[in-house]
Amino acid sequence: MMRIACLYKKDDRGMSGEHWTNNAYRFFRNGLLETALSDVDIIPVDGEVRVRDLGSYDAIILYSLENLDPVGLNNLSAVKIARGPDAHNINEQWLERADRAGISLVINHQTPEYVRKFLPYKYPYEQIIFGINEEIHKSTDWRKRKADRILLTGNTGRSEHYELRSLCREKTYVHYIGKGAGFVGDDFPDLLNMYRAAIAACTTTSVYKYFEIPACGCLSFMEVNEENGCGNLGFENGVSAVFINKHNYKRKMREYLRTQDDEKWQEIAEEGRRFVLSRYENKLQVEKLINLIKDIACVAA
Repeated sequence: MMRIACLYKKDDRGMSGEHWTNNAYRFFRNGLLETALSDVDIIPVDGEVRVRDLGSYDAIILYSLENLDPVGLNNLSAVKIARGPDAHNINEQWLERADRAGISLVINHQTPEYVRKFLPYKYPYEQIIFGINEEIHKSTDWRKRKADRILLTGNTGRSEHYELRSLCREKTYVHYIGKGAGFVGDDFPDLLNMYRAAIAACTTTSVYKYFEIPACGCLSFMEVNEENGCGNLGFENGVSAVFINKHNYKRKMREYLRTQDDEKWQEIAEEGRRFVLSRYENKLQVEKLINLIKDIACVAA
């Protein structure tokens, strides 16, 4: 059985289980540890990677290359994988560390269309969706959810990433709830289950909400435009989500609010949940990563 080491800096909050989003934690701490497909060790380090402790592993995953120093890692024959930062945070220092580590694959949840604006093509990239867990992302009774307002969460304001999200926040039929309300981490699904519909909007790429909202049985008003690459995620407009952009979002949301008890909205929400759990559930994405590692190892052999 393949042996995999996942290294992270011991004070990295993303691996503490107490971050405002626990998606990556659920993938790397829970999903990888629970898989029967490989023998996985999750290893906290001070910052410098000690190569002498890693010689027996077939693959090494660096959870956050930006705060790990991969001294000598390039000398190991193991497959090296880096979880990339938000793509716009890839800088010369990160790329220099990737070179010194001999990175074979970069993974993250953002769309390839966005990542490739910042990540050179010499680094293979694969979109992996972290932390969609069927046991956490439950779906409660549709009839008991709030129907007359559409939920909006996340950052807004002047940002190239959140143009449509900010426009939605201005509408009276949209209910904006920020992080201060306490629905963060594993509690976020509780908030989603209070509403029949919620907004997944990012101008430039995909965010976790694109998967979390439908996973909780919410009707997803999903921003899909020519830039963000979200049309390639596999959702179907009017089948598993309602695609919106800055030109049509008001019309589509008002249509829903006028006919909120029409069965078609629940059907779209339910199909969205079925689709996400059938393609992006945590166990499936862990399996996808392990198969990618095996493919890279076979090519290198």
